[in-house]
Amino acid sequence: MSKSNLELNLHAQQEGGALILRFGESALDRMNAGDFREQAAEFLGGHQGPVHLDLRSVRFIDSSGVGAMLHLSKLLP
Repeated sequence: MSKSNLELNLHAQQEGGALILRFGESALDRMNAGDFREQAAEFLGGHQGPVHLDLRSVRFIDSSGVGAMLHLSKLLP
């Protein structure tokens, strides 16, 4: 299964029992953290297995980006 949000460049893919979220932007900051948070939460959608967040393209994360990631961690079982 593979899903994506091309406006945000966020892709979700199942590999084995893990959900891989790939964020393809160069920054996770106040400009896109809200969209990231909403879309990633939608992709999680009750997933019970491991979740891997692939941020290899990201070069800058501000406090809004950190907050968005912390929010997602609270959605995990």
